This record gives sequence, structure tokens and C-alpha cells, in this order.
Amino acid sequence: GERPPPGGSGYWCVAMRAPRRGAATGSRRVFAPASASATQRRAFLPGLLGSLQPGQKQQHKWQRIVHFPQHLIYGTVADVGAYQEFLPWCLSSNVNEEALDEHGAGKLQTEIKLGWKHLVSSFNSTVELSPMQRVHAVSQPNEYMDHLSFTWSFAAMGANKCRLDLELGARLHAPRGRPRPG
Repeated sequence: GERPPPGGSGYWCVAMRAPRRGAATGSRRVFAPASASATQRRAFLPGLLGSLQPGQKQQHKWQRIVHFPQHLIYGTVADVGAYQEFLPWCLSSNVNEEALDEHGAGKLQTEIKLGWKHLVSSFNSTVELSPMQRVHAVSQPNEYMDHLSFTWSFAAMGANKCRLDLELGARLHAPRGRPRPG
């Protein structure tokens, strides 16, 4: 696999694997933590959980330049069915329905189960794929979240560099008896 860029924490090394039959991207690109300690320290979404306040909609944006080709980064994010193989706390990831054209553009209906210690939750989402450009997902409300959406955008910056943008929208359920702010 390729080596992560200098700087350590927050980056992932990439392992290329054989194509998975039926994968939306045509080939499988899997990110794996550089080490067990890197998984616990990664900082791509710094402070997210601490900033979420019940009942308040939160919008977060991040941008990173990664030293991997655009097709590799897009292919990894678009391969929702493989998330359980490389995302921390992802217990399962399934594509339940797939409506894609010959270029891989279209929609997926997915279910992802996340868990940490005794906290486990499933997220059913509609994922829109725009090959090499964007992955946009909106999750249905569940027992913890009123709203969850994210948009990954990708821009090539040469043969082996890519700008990666993430926009995340989230709203935790408000405690019972308290009104939910707009």
C-alpha cells in the first residue's frame, strides 16, 4: 500500500484490494489505520462530538489536502459496503438498494451500524453518488439523531493529490419536554 503523508495523526494508509463484485466504484479502495494508536488519535473531525448540543442543528465544514489521487479517495468514500472494514466503530455497513448508471452515478439505500461500548445505533441513509465529484448522504432520524447529513466533495490537485471537503449537518434529539429549536 501507499504510505501516509508526513504529519502522522489524522492520516490513513491505503491498501489496494481486488475489485468487489457489484461495488459501485468498480474497484475497492480500503483505508486502514496506520496503527492502532492512530485510530484513537485521528483528528479529521476534531471536537465534533463535544460540540453537538441536543436539539440544536449543527453545521460543520472541514477541508484537507490529501496526498492520494482523487479516484482513490472518491472510490473509498463511495464504497459504503466496505466501511466496516476500515472505519472505527463501524460494526456493519450494507447497501440495501442500488440504482446506478453505467458511470456509477445514482443512488444507494444503505444501513450502517455504529457502536462504541454499550452505545449502538443504525443509520439508514440515501446516498447520492456523482463520480469523482461528490458523495452526499441524508440519514433518516433514529433513536439519537433528528437529522444527519454529509457531503464529501473531491477536487484533483495533480496526479497524486486531492482536496477533500466535508460538510456535516447534525441534530441530536432534544431532551423530552423541551422544544426543539429550528
